[in-house]
Amino acid sequence: MPITDLFSNRNAPEPGDVWEYERIPARLRVQIHNLVEGSLGTTNEHASDHQAISIYSLISERVAHEHGRHSLMSHSKNHRADVLGCITSEQDILVWLDCVELSFRCIERIRGKLDDHGRKMAKISIPAKEAVAELNERFRRAGFGYRYENGKVYRIDNELTHQEITRPALRLLADPRFEGADEEFRAAHDHYKAGEYKDCAVDALNALESTMKTICDLKQWSYEKGARSSDLLKVLRQEKLFPEFA
Repeated sequence: MPITDLFSNRNAPEPGDVWEYERIPARLRVQIHNLVEGSLGTTNEHASDHQAISIYSLISERVAHEHGRHSLMSHSKNHRADVLGCITSEQDILVWLDCVELSFRCIERIRGKLDDHGRKMAKISIPAKEAVAELNERFRRAGFGYRYENGKVYRIDNELTHQEITRPALRLLADPRFEGADEEFRAAHDHYKAGEYKDCAVDALNALESTMKTICDLKQWSYEKGARSSDLLKVLRQEKLFPEFA
């Protein structure tokens, strides 16, 4: 289903960190539950297409087996309830991501082959391509640091980058002396979440420029009035802020 332009979406509060990797937002769980249900189709015995039953069974049994479980969520044989229940309430992030990944792999590679008539017979309300696109957009808007591509879920960066670069940068921007750069950085992040990439790039560059000016001011390093990022970078290199190989 398309993402509706609502006040709450345009004015969503900023997450405390750039990306979240371990905590699955409750709102995101419900949104993905709805996506999976809408794009796999009905398991009603009166439907013309019964493939959804087999797909739910495949997802439930394979994920449970990989994690050494007798069943995904319960001891019942209701595989649809197991899969949707896992998406809604599973606390193990690895089990949850495996369930989401395999669900969307089936959506993309099995349900994605259906034409309009096939989707109608299966009572599918969300075409596969739209479901995948919305999944990634929901991940991004939730600040959830993963992305689905070509049948697999990937972290959007690796742990070393996050720990050694992202977190130190955020701690630096939290310093009151970098308030201006912090505001510009958060504006860039807001534009990124909204898909406004040109505005994001402008604010990100402004944040970088403000950061360099603040460093120069704190170190009492002189620079020309109206200096641009390239000019400020030369000053920082001249004052040996960076190692020679950087």
